[in-house]
Amino acid sequence: MFTPLEVDYIVEAQLRGGILLNGLLFYIVRRFSKASVGTYKNLLATFAVYDMFLSCLHLLLRPATVTSGTTCGVITDTFTEDRKLTSISCACFTVPFALMNIHFLYRFWSIRYPHLIALFSNKKFIAAIVFWGIMACVVWYLLCYYVLTGEVDEIGTHILRNEYAKRTGKFKLDGWLVIDYWVMINN
Repeated sequence: MFTPLEVDYIVEAQLRGGILLNGLLFYIVRRFSKASVGTYKNLLATFAVYDMFLSCLHLLLRPATVTSGTTCGVITDTFTEDRKLTSISCACFTVPFALMNIHFLYRFWSIRYPHLIALFSNKKFIAAIVFWGIMACVVWYLLCYYVLTGEVDEIGTHILRNEYAKRTGKFKLDGWLVIDYWVMINN
């Protein structure tokens, strides 16, 4: 079993490696992609850049999931204990799902409707899919911040706060997003 400090070092090394490898992927895609690849190289470059962004965001905010019994939540290990930062972290990690949908659309069109691939070079279409990705992030931020619980005095927050302190030795009063909390009723 690893100590919390060892886990931090492993996660940091993995994230730094992710930044390095995605930077290398971005360079390779931009430098060595043939013209026959077309606009697909832009999609690959977008994946690489966004993965670098996510790795940097993870290094800065250090999100952690905590589960205790029937209670599950997320916290960011930053100097400010703020639910907004935790919501931003969760929302940003949903954008790859939108990117995968765009990737699926590109691959599907390249096989089934090749004449539609030209849309990926159209500035209005590019703006629309970028807007869709941004809106996915905004919607998830709003859902995390306004729908999930995690106020300082809630019982689910107390449970997760104590579990997090037991595991890491750090006490986080605020900034929690409590995803699931069920009261167990003994019969």
